[in-house]
Amino acid sequence: MNESMHAGTKLPSRQRRIVLLVLFLLAIWVGVGATERLAARYAPEPARVPPPIAVETLEIQPRLWVTTRRYTGTVEAEQEAVLAARISANVVEVLSREGMRVDSGHVLVRLDDEELRHEAERLAAVAERIEAELRLARRTLSRQEDLHRQKLIADQLLDEARQRVDVLQAQTSETEASLAALRTRIGYAQLLAPFSGVVQQRHAQAGEFVPAGSPLVTLVAVDAMRAVFHVPQVDAAHIEEGMPVKLTIPAMRGEAAVAWEARVDHVYPALDPRTRNASIDVLLPESVTDVRPGMAARAEVEISRHSQTLLVPVHALRQSGEHTVILLAEEGFAREHRIETGFQQQGLVEVRQGLESGAQVILGADRRISDGSPVSLVTPVRTERDPG
Repeated sequence: MNESMHAGTKLPSRQRRIVLLVLFLLAIWVGVGATERLAARYAPEPARVPPPIAVETLEIQPRLWVTTRRYTGTVEAEQEAVLAARISANVVEVLSREGMRVDSGHVLVRLDDEELRHEAERLAAVAERIEAELRLARRTLSRQEDLHRQKLIADQLLDEARQRVDVLQAQTSETEASLAALRTRIGYAQLLAPFSGVVQQRHAQAGEFVPAGSPLVTLVAVDAMRAVFHVPQVDAAHIEEGMPVKLTIPAMRGEAAVAWEARVDHVYPALDPRTRNASIDVLLPESVTDVRPGMAARAEVEISRHSQTLLVPVHALRQSGEHTVILLAEEGFAREHRIETGFQQQGLVEVRQGLESGAQVILGADRRISDGSPVSLVTPVRTERDPG
């Protein structure tokens, strides 16, 4: 009976094979899972390659590069003089006022010359007395010479007569010189305008006593005006006399508010030791009227012109230590290049060395991008359009 029961529990051979296959597959699945878990625990995960960063680039092409500079200055008179008293005296009359136009030779101030005139009269009287004595001495000398030829007087008397004439002649010359100098000083009592211009300032009033050397009137020549500009030392070497200048006076209104064509008249050789700036003069054209000293002036000067220049935007530059660098897109990667820059203007910088035509300059300031970073290019920007 037991044998019959045992025979009844046996599975058919086909079912046994299926069960064995299932157990085998289950063992394989368990083994593979365990292997993967061990591999994940003890084997490092392979590094992931970062995706390329999309960048906008600028295709560099040579172009015309005109460097202009704008400076602010001050209008000054081409000729200005502080006229001072040349004698010590009281001011009798001031014949000018601020803003008054005067011609050359116009009397501006009169000083008291009464004392000088009295002295001149005294010297003139002395000169007349000496001249009378000289005439008498000459007649006496003539008689002494006649008597000496007749051997009627001694040599000493003749010598004394000649000495008397010589002394009086010297006194005559001295008196004439003193009188001429005194008349010149009398002339200084009238302060004359040395050139045509406008009275800018009066420094004395009638009734004041002014010592010699005291300022009386400041006179400026307004027919010839100039504008003085202070130029940074980096630009000074590029500015020469005769260079064209576009000149404007901001205070002018209406039709007068135009840019005049002028030229650099003078470049001062020495720099200001405090500011390290150079100074240049620009003469105002004769057509410029109603301009006064002290007005602000603006000048636009073209200091260089180059036909084949490579330019990059300022924001494409980076600093690597002491060097200026840019990033170029080359074969799908960002590559760092050192460059030498020149003038900078309107958001663009001149590149003198380290860059070739056709290079793709990476724009923007994405700090994720460095030398060797993978990049993908969007539509390149050509240098003819404004990259800023």
